[in-house]
Amino acid sequence: MKNIIRSIFNSLVLGLIVLCAVFILLANSNWFWDIISPVFYKELIYKYSTIQELDPLLISAVIKVESNFQPYAKSPRGAIGLMQIMPETGKEMAKRLKIEPFVAADLNNPEINLQIGLYYLARLKKQFNGDLYLVLAAYNGGSANVQKWLDEKKIDDSSLAGQRDGDKFIAQIPFEETRGFVKKVLWNYKWFKNVQRVKNTLQFKQNNQA
Repeated sequence: MKNIIRSIFNSLVLGLIVLCAVFILLANSNWFWDIISPVFYKELIYKYSTIQELDPLLISAVIKVESNFQPYAKSPRGAIGLMQIMPETGKEMAKRLKIEPFVAADLNNPEINLQIGLYYLARLKKQFNGDLYLVLAAYNGGSANVQKWLDEKKIDDSSLAGQRDGDKFIAQIPFEETRGFVKKVLWNYKWFKNVQRVKNTLQFKQNNQA
């Protein structure tokens, strides 16, 4: 009986060692990270992020949370597409961008959705002086609501002095959905940055070995 248990234990240990070795080998390849952390429509994301001077990894995080990269996603409130844009917002931004004619169904088009969504985010970034927390809260909860919260001191504006306490700020957001949105986007943003850092390191090693 002891021999059987020892044999099973040894097999498990050996299997674990093999799995670890396989994982290490896989983790040292960029395609592995592309599989476990996929980003779709990458070329379009980078194209319009560059135009609007936004971080493409942040945009990827927003899309991941909003639609999980599904271009035909539609929320119960009627938000459409990759960046879950409301038709009214889409119409206003499309007019500013001279995307005409425009109908709500155009928001299912990944390129139009990203063009409008990133333009809108860039406007929010300018409105809130580049404060990431305020920008994300405004994207989900509405810029008018965020400005109202600031005016009524429901959320602090300490970030204007570069002293934002992220957890404290998120806890102050009156809308539960917006609190959750900001948390999820920031988590995914951190994840995408970590993955990109690993991929950059792997690429650097490969270039040096070539």
